[in-house]
Amino acid sequence: MDLDKFLERDVIEFLEQKDLERKEKREVISEEVEEFSMDKDYYQIFREALEKRDLYSAKKMFEEVKEKFAKAETDVEKNTFTGLIENMYTDLKNFDAKEDVEKEFVKEITGMEAITKEPIDDKKAKQEKELVDKKIKIKNEIAVHQEKTAEFLQKMDLEAAMSEYRKMKGSFEGFPDGAKQEKEEIFNDVISSYYQIKRLENLKKKETSQEDRKKDDERRRILSKTKQEVLLSTKKTKVFLQQGDLKKAMIEYDSNLKKTFEMFPKDMIEEKRALYHLTLKVYDQIHKKSEEIKRSGTTKKDRGKEKEVPEHKEHLDFIMDLKKEVRATITLMKERKIVDAGHKLLEIKRRMNNFPEDKVMEKAQFEHLIEEITHRLNFLRQSLEVKNA
Repeated sequence: MDLDKFLERDVIEFLEQKDLERKEKREVISEEVEEFSMDKDYYQIFREALEKRDLYSAKKMFEEVKEKFAKAETDVEKNTFTGLIENMYTDLKNFDAKEDVEKEFVKEITGMEAITKEPIDDKKAKQEKELVDKKIKIKNEIAVHQEKTAEFLQKMDLEAAMSEYRKMKGSFEGFPDGAKQEKEEIFNDVISSYYQIKRLENLKKKETSQEDRKKDDERRRILSKTKQEVLLSTKKTKVFLQQGDLKKAMIEYDSNLKKTFEMFPKDMIEEKRALYHLTLKVYDQIHKKSEEIKRSGTTKKDRGKEKEVPEHKEHLDFIMDLKKEVRATITLMKERKIVDAGHKLLEIKRRMNNFPEDKVMEKAQFEHLIEEITHRLNFLRQSLEVKNA
């Protein structure tokens, strides 16, 4: 019999491990069996069939009880039929063992007469010796595989344990079919390792499931917290923009919204990309409001007085050169040359230290423009990181 056929019966045959327990109660049916109301006394009919040596009827009754167990719906029914199965299985095994003993006795007695009459068959003796040697070899192989399997299970190495089990299964399938009782005993060792592997596999699945749940909970917590922070920050920024308070809007943007985006986990790629677009949208609103304020200020200035002419040509040259540097920086940003744009921006900030002292208005406009360019450049860096993630 190969291992696959044994596996189909493992629910029954694995009960052999509890043989001592079943022997203690094999003469009586458990209280659950006596108290449970059934259409017929399965165990009594089963026992009568065995007493009559009607093995066919006994096994048929045993199969019927197994079917009842499979269809049982309540715990009482399941426990009842489990008790019946255990008792019937024990009785069948004992009956088979008794039959085997009787047959072996008859075979030995019959063989004695043949021994006295027939000469020793060297070929047959050699074959029997080879058979014995083969059994011993396979048993030793299985013992080694079982020991290694136990070691791997101890180390929680499920893959290695399963590999050893497959080798054990291969050795078992090579065991001679004629030695039924020996093969069943070896099967118990093989199936025991299999159940230990499955137990570890289920344990790992449970641990993985718990770890996944923890990660999901942490993910939901981060998203919920970020959502609240972003919602609050965008509302504040909107109010500041409506009030025309550009400074407070920029402070709220820098200290909260932008910071929230920068601290958001990088492994949440889709969520961070969505947060990036939202943050950029808020920044664009601040930029538009800034342009409106500048246009409004320029109009009033034009109405009030004519445009002033610089007193010193070097001041005008300085401002014109600085404007060229700013335009060059913006061009580099449009071309996505982030590193070059960053260097150019640092140079502009350095030159701002030499801005003419009498050009206070122009200096303020340049400082505001440089601040906007700095924010835009930081966003470009962040967007590249998100896209490359």
